[in-house]
Parts: sequence; structure tokens; C-alpha cells
Amino acid sequence: MSDGSGPAGGPQKGSARRPRPRQTAQLTLFLLAIIAPAIWLFYSRVWVPRLHQSEWWARGHLIVPDGWTSIALCLMTGFGVALLLAIGTLNRHRPRLMFRPTGTKLAAMGLFGMLAPVGLFYALPIGGWSILLWLFNPIRLVDAGRLLQVLGSTTALLVASYAAVSMIIYGIRNYAVRGLLLGALWLSLYAAQILLSGVYNGPL
Repeated sequence: MSDGSGPAGGPQKGSARRPRPRQTAQLTLFLLAIIAPAIWLFYSRVWVPRLHQSEWWARGHLIVPDGWTSIALCLMTGFGVALLLAIGTLNRHRPRLMFRPTGTKLAAMGLFGMLAPVGLFYALPIGGWSILLWLFNPIRLVDAGRLLQVLGSTTALLVASYAAVSMIIYGIRNYAVRGLLLGALWLSLYAAQILLSGVYNGPL
């Protein structure tokens, strides 16, 4: 596959070379320095007051992260956002190559989608398998009037998973680093879930 070079080794017209790892790292850190404080400000000034108005908080059954814990969670969330934005920005001239379906991307999409934290059970993450599991009983979903809702959630989960893994697989050349960054992205989603809902610690 061509890497954007012409016959003489120069760049072809209308194409761009894939970014170097240092470029991706630098842009990710730059964006993180902007995004993480913005997430923390929104969380502490807007979202925490909303969580404090919930029924669970009034009953003392909700843990709302604050202090250094909330800062760490905002950094983790911001890193995932910054990473995907950096890869998308640096590879913006190659969207077809980046999102072209391959067996590796589809397999990674399925695995990441099943493991992606879409909710919390107390402080434990609930994976996307909980959404996909509903599809094994479509008759029950039709009877409950939830078929379209579950199909929509499943589609959104798989599309988002495919986009994320495609960006990392295409934008990161080193296989080991790809795995580490997919793990970091999982942690970013987990942190976002905790920030959004808090941690329920009441009775079942």
C-alpha cells in the first residue's frame, strides 16, 4: 500500500504522509491540556449540582467523586477524547483508509463493543455485552415495545466502537502501543461513566 509517496519518493498531489508517533503524542498532550480542565469545570460547576439533586443523593446512596478523585477521572476522560481528536486531526486527509473495513477492525470492534463500559453496577463497569444480550430474545423485546430502542443502542455502540478502534489501529503503527491505548480508551469510558452517574452504594 502506498504511504502517500510518488515514484521519486516525494508526496503525491492531494495526499499526505501518515503522521509520526511524536506528532500524535504531542498533539494529544496539547489537546489534553485544554480538554481536561474544560471537563473538570463542567463537571464541578454544572454536573455535580445536578447529581446532588438526585433522589439517591438525598437518601445517602450516591457517591459523587470530588477533589483529587474527580481531577483524576477528568484527566482519564480527557485523554480518551484528546487521543481520538489528535488521530482524527492528523489523519483527516485519509478518512477512507482510516475507516476502510478489514477483518482486524471488525474483530476489534466486536471485542471492544462487548467490553466497553456502558453502565455501572455499584462501582463495577457493565460492558456492552449487556446491550447485545437483549438481541438474543427479540420476541420479548417486541412484546415489551423495546426492540427499536435496543437496536438503536446496539447500532450506536457498534458504530462508536468501530470508529474508535479504526482510528487507533490506523493512527498507531506499533501493535503493543495500540493495545495499551485501547486499554486507556476503555479506562477513559469507565471514568466518564463514574463522572456522569456517580457510584450507587445503596441497597439493591
